[in-house]
Amino acid sequence: MTSSASSSFSEEEEEEGATVSSGGDGHSQGRGQDRTERGTEEVRDGDDDGDEEKLNIGFGSDPSWTDKKNKDSKAKPERKDLLHTGSSKGGKLVVVLVGLPGSGKTYIARKVSRYLRWISYRTRVFSLAKYRLEKVGTKQASFFDPDNQINYQMRVKLMMLAVSEAMQYLNRDGEIAIIDGTNYCRSRRDLIRERVSREEGFEILWIESIISSDDERVKNAARNNHNSPDYMDENDFNLRMHFYKQQYETLGDDEGSYIRTHDSGKSLNLHMINGFLRTKIASFVMNLTALHTANRPIYMTRAGETQFIKRGLIGGDSELTASGIEFAKALGDFLQYDDSGFSCLLNTASSTATSSKPRPQSATGDTPTSSTASTPGFEYDFDNFGLLHGGAINVWTSTMRSARETAARIKQNKYVEWRALREIEAGVCDGMSYDQIKVRFPQEYRARMKDKLRYRYPRGESYFDVITRLDPVIFELERQKEPLLIVGHLAVLRCLYAYFLDLPIEELPFLTINSNTLIRLDPKAYGCKEKRVKIVNQKGGGGAGGHDSDYEEDHAGRGSA
Repeated sequence: MTSSASSSFSEEEEEEGATVSSGGDGHSQGRGQDRTERGTEEVRDGDDDGDEEKLNIGFGSDPSWTDKKNKDSKAKPERKDLLHTGSSKGGKLVVVLVGLPGSGKTYIARKVSRYLRWISYRTRVFSLAKYRLEKVGTKQASFFDPDNQINYQMRVKLMMLAVSEAMQYLNRDGEIAIIDGTNYCRSRRDLIRERVSREEGFEILWIESIISSDDERVKNAARNNHNSPDYMDENDFNLRMHFYKQQYETLGDDEGSYIRTHDSGKSLNLHMINGFLRTKIASFVMNLTALHTANRPIYMTRAGETQFIKRGLIGGDSELTASGIEFAKALGDFLQYDDSGFSCLLNTASSTATSSKPRPQSATGDTPTSSTASTPGFEYDFDNFGLLHGGAINVWTSTMRSARETAARIKQNKYVEWRALREIEAGVCDGMSYDQIKVRFPQEYRARMKDKLRYRYPRGESYFDVITRLDPVIFELERQKEPLLIVGHLAVLRCLYAYFLDLPIEELPFLTINSNTLIRLDPKAYGCKEKRVKIVNQKGGGGAGGHDSDYEEDHAGRGSA
């Protein structure tokens, strides 16, 4: 995909926002698709281009360490000491999971890894089960018999191989390694501790997950049997559990820093948790409440078309257009079409619509249709979307007028407005078209073309700024136990979508979040399933600028821009 001067400032933040003050960030080469948006407004009054030098554009508008053409190694902002302990080599963190099979270790490991990567820590999970599968294949429960010393030594060898490769990863440029396994006895944990201690500045954080009920552990394992590399059947699982329980030893206070969670977050023990990073992880784990056992889909949709979007302008806080109102009505109808009234979208990902009522139609007579998958392996199917039973849904919106108006026709159980869900702040570019920005602030235009991820609007925000303000939203999302609908805006939904799908942060500014579309996400222990349905099919339209109000949908998929 090629980049062009017109692409970088023409494809994503057509949503609306006010202005805030902030600094700058770095650049890397962006990806784009040729497109020029033609605004209808005149360029704002002001002096010639010399004025832009006076703007608070900061570091963000200069070549930086991420620019491939920049050969200055001194420009690289390295983390000298991740744990702030004064290590000359640079502190690194090794997070080690502890717990019986079916206790939610993998769920916690993947969630913590996903969150840390989302907030820009270089993190990788090393699964002991995957190492075992790759080296010896799938084994029955007898392979875990503690009396079989040959098999025991083989498992220890594989564990140490994973730990060794985790150390290599951290020594290369990684910052946090997560070792996902049972690590059920002290002797095995001592081996891990000894290996990590050879590396200067490396420290361990243990996370132990305890489920009191054997039946609950079996249910957890059975729910994930399609993805779990170890689950064969219930009898085999019970026998393997018997072998593990014979030797299981809970973490002791003399083993160092640890987090212990009981019964999927009902209670939590913290020991020697100090410093920013450990505290951050502990706070995140505290909010992982029973979600690996819950069927809790998350729905998200962009607010309907606004007057600013129709005119090709960014920023502002304008009301919905006629097309936006049409979408809001169709969305409300879609979320209520069921004989029992509003549906809570509680069906599983494999459920099918059972209502005999015809599918709702928009004001133009269009029937909602499933979208074409933009990512291989994702499922987009209207008939299996998961339709509605049992009351109103919880709804979160931004504080912007367009989001409020879009959600107004939805039958709501709980309604929450978040300022953090507002669209990316455009700063001094608020109320301008992309062409106007190109003429008025050419340096800013070029800077954003280089790196949409790190670029910060003068006196506005970058995508990294949006991620930072969404941090409390993620914590609250992880606490939810009921289906939830988020009505937001493009840049914000891209950030949330990238978190749940665990996508590389570099792809974030180029993700396709279509307008007039409802997205369903089903977080699972081993990933997140996604489905989409088109609520309104609008053809043509657009404003005097000559672009379709849904011009963002011209993107073919995640990699496009």
